[in-house]
Amino acid sequence: MNAETLPEPERQSFELSRAFEAAFPPCSVSTELTSEQSAIIREKGVKAWEFEADSDVNIIVQDRTEVSFYGGEYCVQTNLPLPKRDPVYYFEVKVFEKIPKTRIGIGLSTKPYPSWRFPGRNRHSIGYHSNGRKYSNDPFDGKPYGVPYYKGDVIGCGYRTQTGTVFFTRNGVKLGSAVTGAHLNFFPTIAADGPCILHVNFGQMGFVFIEANVKKWGLAPSVGNLSPPPAYGSERDSLLLESGSALTEQELASIRLSIHSNADLRRSIFGESSRASILNTDQPISYGAIDAHPQPALKDAVTIPMEHATPPPSYSYGECSHSTHIHSQSGAGSSAENVHRTIF
Repeated sequence: MNAETLPEPERQSFELSRAFEAAFPPCSVSTELTSEQSAIIREKGVKAWEFEADSDVNIIVQDRTEVSFYGGEYCVQTNLPLPKRDPVYYFEVKVFEKIPKTRIGIGLSTKPYPSWRFPGRNRHSIGYHSNGRKYSNDPFDGKPYGVPYYKGDVIGCGYRTQTGTVFFTRNGVKLGSAVTGAHLNFFPTIAADGPCILHVNFGQMGFVFIEANVKKWGLAPSVGNLSPPPAYGSERDSLLLESGSALTEQELASIRLSIHSNADLRRSIFGESSRASILNTDQPISYGAIDAHPQPALKDAVTIPMEHATPPPSYSYGECSHSTHIHSQSGAGSSAENVHRTIF
């Protein structure tokens, strides 16, 4: 098959993808894990990976790895590539929801990659599609591989870093090697051409493929080594804690007595003048057990007629110089015969 024999929508998609490759050649940008990204992986573990959907695609990503497609032919890649430190890396995709006519592709691709192409149908990519065929740098028919998959199936994708081998599994059964000799910075990639919901497991939970579970082939440990914040009060040099514990009861009593015996200090701290004038008494105000003077009796209080009482000033929130204004914005068939060495 060639481009001329493709149906018109597929031919247009093919031509656009070739134009994309000319403008943004595969591997034209550096995608090696940086020291900063490696530090994030150490801190977060497998939670460092998440799918990133472009703003122009009909895809919604929730909780990093739950991807919903709503129509049209689109793909989505992860923010980080597969590491290369361990011999094997593996992830699984559960087909949570899918209508019969929707086609799905699961695999690996490099960046930049056109957002409307399935993995395997452009250069430097490999994919196992729900029609039961594998695609590797193949924009046309692909090759027989495994069997078709449907709603409820779990498809796994593994990558052997030493040999550059990509393999797939279906419901925990290994389908065999799809390609070998692919030594590139691959990003997990999923695609669909109709409504479906896919849940991806990078190792944050157990795999259906038992070997991957036993050998811990996830992209990273399920839990990172990010230290929790220190417990409250654990700082020995805390000025707040020291200031609260430095005074003895005797010193505190002396401070209370000083405040009680100094009328000016009392007024500056507690605002005593208005209360003393209303009570109309020369006796000092009591501030605790150290005060030897009794509280004035209610009969000594002065009654102020309401017509002479001055109402309190009225305030509005707008008078505060630091008020906050809120503005609105618009804002299994045998696959051994199908193994081939691919030139990437």
